[in-house]
Amino acid sequence: MKKSVIKSLIVTSCMGLALSVVSPSVLSVKAAREEEKMLQLGKSEKRKLDKAIDSFKKENEGLGLSDLELAQKFVRENSQPKNSVQSRGVVGIGLKGLRYIGYIFRIGGKGISILVRPLSKSKAALVRKYSAKIAKACEKVEKATKSAFRAKLKELGVPSDVAKNLTDIVFMLL
Repeated sequence: MKKSVIKSLIVTSCMGLALSVVSPSVLSVKAAREEEKMLQLGKSEKRKLDKAIDSFKKENEGLGLSDLELAQKFVRENSQPKNSVQSRGVVGIGLKGLRYIGYIFRIGGKGISILVRPLSKSKAALVRKYSAKIAKACEKVEKATKSAFRAKLKELGVPSDVAKNLTDIVFMLL
């Protein structure tokens, strides 16, 4: 019995690892191809872009910026819509990871509890019981830190000691 559980745990872990490596690379290749198509500008679009760059240079002439700094400023100011906020770097990746983990808990809380059971039966029971609240906390958390996630779980009505255990499990999976 133990061998079959361990074998299924190992197979599931390997499949998850393989999918987590393969699918992002396939998606990045697809995105790169689409971006390449977007970068091909027509003559009128090139003229508009050249006019915008020239006017930007005239506006920022007195700042004493090098060409590289000026180009970076131009890209920063014109690449995204005004008043938009985007998370970047480790924080953005952590939040995206938590969103995916939340989706997994929403769909398969029972399955994750089965995966956690060989490690701890009591924590597997907690995962199964609170899987909906874990999913909701993963979706609503604003920072990808253990303390923020634990606070969100407490806000959703999970007891403090249980929230600590669930936070450890979620970040172990992340």
